[in-house]
Amino acid sequence: MQQATVQDTVAFLFQWRVEGEKPLKIVLCVNREFEFLCLPQWFAERAAHDFGVTAVRLDSYDKLDEKIGNADVLVSWNLRQEQWTKARRLRWIHCPASGANRVLCAGVVQSAVPVTNAAEVHGDAVAEHVLALLLMAARRLDRARDLQNNRKWSMEELWRAHPHPRLVRGTRVLMVGLGAIGSRVAEYCAALGMHVVGVRQDASKSVAGVERVVSFAEFDEALGESEFVVLAVPTTPQTYRMMDARRLGLMKEGSWLINVGRGALVDEGALLEGLQKGRPGGAALDVFDREPLPENSPLWNADNVIITPHEGGFHEQLWEQHYAIFSENLRRFLAGEPLRNLVDKHRGY
Repeated sequence: MQQATVQDTVAFLFQWRVEGEKPLKIVLCVNREFEFLCLPQWFAERAAHDFGVTAVRLDSYDKLDEKIGNADVLVSWNLRQEQWTKARRLRWIHCPASGANRVLCAGVVQSAVPVTNAAEVHGDAVAEHVLALLLMAARRLDRARDLQNNRKWSMEELWRAHPHPRLVRGTRVLMVGLGAIGSRVAEYCAALGMHVVGVRQDASKSVAGVERVVSFAEFDEALGESEFVVLAVPTTPQTYRMMDARRLGLMKEGSWLINVGRGALVDEGALLEGLQKGRPGGAALDVFDREPLPENSPLWNADNVIITPHEGGFHEQLWEQHYAIFSENLRRFLAGEPLRNLVDKHRGY
């Protein structure tokens, strides 16, 4: 975030401190179909205890409509425009994800309310997941697991899989997005002897482990030079369906596409056609257009596709790390200091 914007944010928060008379109220609404991804009750209780605030955890997004009206701080993955219009006191929105696009309704974007994310929490975990998918794809451990499930010992069948098992040392990986996730993936890949090329908005900024950084204007050329292409960017107007039929056709024959960003980055229909033609040779996907992935999706039956159920960010310390980031920002908020992990609301990250 630019310095002027930081100053504006501090001034906005200071105005709340001067004018605010009621105790600070935090509304926390983070619910998913999988219990582990729901914000735990202790998170709200610890915030209330540590900072002397009122912290209300909601177990349903439907309840947000009636509770957001007197909230000073919102912790949520989602916020609809009609809910925003009821937010009379809101002064800060924290999204416990890397991409904050689901809370960036038009009203939020146009307002002075700062939005923060939790990119630091997901950086290490998702980067390790990328590395696991990359090595699984390169060594075709997915096919080995299929053989194991059938109690079958067959090196011949493993070799007949396309793409063939291969070494990663000396290969080129195109890292699309060099934020908390992409920069750590670059570090891991460089340690394995891979040549890392990064794609980012500002190609002038160097990143450890990345041999060359290119802009999106050079993206097409870099696709054809890479054995592995990793997507770790949020959904924006620029990145939506960035991997369409044309770009998939530019990929190196037998290469692998790894997506841990958002499902909307890839045209899944075009991907299925491309996989049949060998461009790309395979795909390792943790995110999809529709989640859960429908049972009738052809992706399930493709021999050259590895599927994980959006689990890239899973780890035992997930909510402890979320609390560490949130509580540090809550301390800053109460002290009138600049917040960390500020989101560029027009870019979405």
